[in-house]
Amino acid sequence: MPKFRVTGSNRETSARMTLELTAASKGDAERKAAQAGMIVSHITPVNDSSTAEETKHAMAKNYRQEESGSNQKKLIIIFLILLVIFLFTGLVWPGFWR
Repeated sequence: MPKFRVTGSNRETSARMTLELTAASKGDAERKAAQAGMIVSHITPVNDSSTAEETKHAMAKNYRQEESGSNQKKLIIIFLILLVIFLFTGLVWPGFWR
């Protein structure tokens, strides 16, 4: 039977989860993960040659990429908020622009 790596989040805690399951098909793997309390977001077949170290490295790389993207979004939001505050202050305070 083939193995599948199922990635998703815990239904109760929303924590990230990764399971390696032996199943007949992707659908069967998705059902097993759902029964284990996971909200499934991605399923990939696992080759017998892949090792646990490769899995850890790939997951760490993916996590770092997600983190850098979220930091950029936070900076843009902060910049926009400061811009709105600056413009609003200029409209309310008449001597601000002089």
